[in-house]
Amino acid sequence: NKIEQERSRVGELTESASRASAKSEELAKDLASITEERHAAQGQLEASEASHAQVLANLEAKVSSSEQALSDARAEAEAERSARSQAEEAAHEASTLAGTAVQRLQAEHA
Repeated sequence: NKIEQERSRVGELTESASRASAKSEELAKDLASITEERHAAQGQLEASEASHAQVLANLEAKVSSSEQALSDARAEAEAERSARSQAEEAAHEASTLAGTAVQRLQAEHA
């Protein structure tokens, strides 16, 4: 009778071990699937981060280019203002000299 009980117990343990083994295999498959999904998500995240970094770099380059264009435009405008001012001064001097010359001529003919 004791032997029969031990055989029954061994059978139960074998059955339990078999169920545990099947459950372990199922969990191992689930883990492999989850790991695969995680790697795919990580790859997508890295690609997204690289894409965002490229977009940011492009925007920074555009900002830098725009700032340079603005700086160039300001320098050109300042050069034009300076040239206009010099031309106005030269025109004033020419007008003054012409006036002086006219006065001298008038004085000489008077």
